[in-house]
Amino acid sequence: MTSKGSVYEQDFQYSKGSLDVTPRDWFLLAWSHFRREIALYMNQIARNSRVMVIVGVGEGGFVPDVVGAQAIGIDINRKALVNADRRLDLIVCSASHLPMRDNSVDLVYFELVLHHLKGQMDLAVPFTESHRILMPNGRMVAVEPNRLHPSGFLLNLLNVFHLYASVFGGSNYEYSLTTKELTIPLSCFSGFEVKPLSFHHPRFPLFLHNYIMKREAFLKKHFSSFAWMVLVAAVK
Repeated sequence: MTSKGSVYEQDFQYSKGSLDVTPRDWFLLAWSHFRREIALYMNQIARNSRVMVIVGVGEGGFVPDVVGAQAIGIDINRKALVNADRRLDLIVCSASHLPMRDNSVDLVYFELVLHHLKGQMDLAVPFTESHRILMPNGRMVAVEPNRLHPSGFLLNLLNVFHLYASVFGGSNYEYSLTTKELTIPLSCFSGFEVKPLSFHHPRFPLFLHNYIMKREAFLKKHFSSFAWMVLVAAVK
């Protein structure tokens, strides 16, 4: 049976929420910093990948700049894929049934999608699917907003009542995750690591961005549990 969240996400599009008055320079600073952080990590581990699958690719805003790899973009939302990066081979499908053979992929990257899938299915389902299609020693990487960050707490509070779309323009079926929720379903993998990726946020004022920029190494070392974005990487 198809969940309400799954039906909603098939046609979901980001919009301008009633309280979203974030200045553009705040927004750009936070996301550009995030993109640099994920690019440093992904370009390194994807360097020798021949086949890479990006689950929840949307419009492809976070596609790593991987030379020589076949990159396949997966999304349940057909509207989002209309504007997706043309470097990708695009497929409309659910993360619960990835259309690849067993042991056929080097790298699976969940691109800010698991917190959307949380409203649709048990996260063990997409993790098990990624494990199935990965070659031995293949890698699975997921980047997600953290529930322990103030923005993650607010997101989940609003979506108890499915209000996030009207307030901030996001999905009414997305829910930020704890690292425990992200790692418990990884028992099928041989090992995994969790890394704090960024403490910035698009709605933080510039003075706070600058403060975080100067102290981010300290924050990552001592306050990793409270990062805005966390990265989870697992090996088959």
